[in-house]
Amino acid sequence: MKRKIGLVFMLLFTLMFVTVSAVEINYTGNNAADSSGSLEVTQLKYEPYPVNPGEYFDVWLKAQWKGSTSTKNVTFKLVPTYPFYLDNNEKVIKSFGKITPTSSEPFIVKYKVRVHDDAVEGINNLRLYYNQDGDENSWVIKDLEIQIADAQTDFDLIIQESTDTGTSIAIANTGKNTANSLIVRIPEQEDFMVIGTNGQIVGNLASGDYSLVTFNLQSQGKSSEQVLEIQLDYTDSIGERRTVTKEIAMGGGTTFTLNATQFAGQRGRGILQNSNSSIFQNTWFWVIVVVIAIVVIILYFKSPRAKSFFKGLSGTHPKSERSSKEAPDWVANERASKKK
Repeated sequence: MKRKIGLVFMLLFTLMFVTVSAVEINYTGNNAADSSGSLEVTQLKYEPYPVNPGEYFDVWLKAQWKGSTSTKNVTFKLVPTYPFYLDNNEKVIKSFGKITPTSSEPFIVKYKVRVHDDAVEGINNLRLYYNQDGDENSWVIKDLEIQIADAQTDFDLIIQESTDTGTSIAIANTGKNTANSLIVRIPEQEDFMVIGTNGQIVGNLASGDYSLVTFNLQSQGKSSEQVLEIQLDYTDSIGERRTVTKEIAMGGGTTFTLNATQFAGQRGRGILQNSNSSIFQNTWFWVIVVVIAIVVIILYFKSPRAKSFFKGLSGTHPKSERSSKEAPDWVANERASKKK
């Protein structure tokens, strides 16, 4: 009994992770189904489902002639628009010749379509033209809905810290997919110049994760509003190498410090402002001052003069050794004789 229950749970667990590799759409009985006379497209199938950017997919159309007379030349024409296209060796027009009522069995029309590398997630239409006699002026138009998978990802950038020694940029993967082999570069640009290396390897950055990169930047302009351009190169979930360019608004000048209040509520935008560098704004300067002050106070309190000084302030005076001892016998005798 326990073994049967275990098998049932294993089957359910497996079904949870089964992915659909193809999809079929049945147009039979659908009011939206188009026809040319009595030529009907009854079914659509495409594989894989969903289709991936930068890859091919196969599309099959099931059609049938239901007229009472013969056709002249049943013709189909696939006219893809972005993000779909056909290779040069794939025929746009496919003809099936004459079809009689006695031979009106369903037939299949197949195309091999490619998806553009930069296609984004969502449903896109693949336009199909067809008619029963091949007449270029009497097409029936049908839009086939094709689901494209989300293979890419996106990034959010913000300045984490900026000092004289370098500017740290936080990069968050805000998309659904992992960015593999991520490399961050500072390309040549008008407002800023990189001192030293202009690229850093981050590696794989999963969805929801972030990483820090640091560059030594020097301002090239004097305008109050400058823009730092950042290039991100990564490999998406289907193995396609992609490039994303982001911009961060920065303040003019050669020295930058982070103004944290200006970042509140801003996604993907960094803001820096000018700052006059001063030793009194350095945290380590004040730490050293405090330590030196503590050492001086400790040493001063250990000296005898310091002790006498602070006891004097409190209203007490040290007694001399002579006054703290008793008077000699001869002094006491002399004082007694004078009293007589």
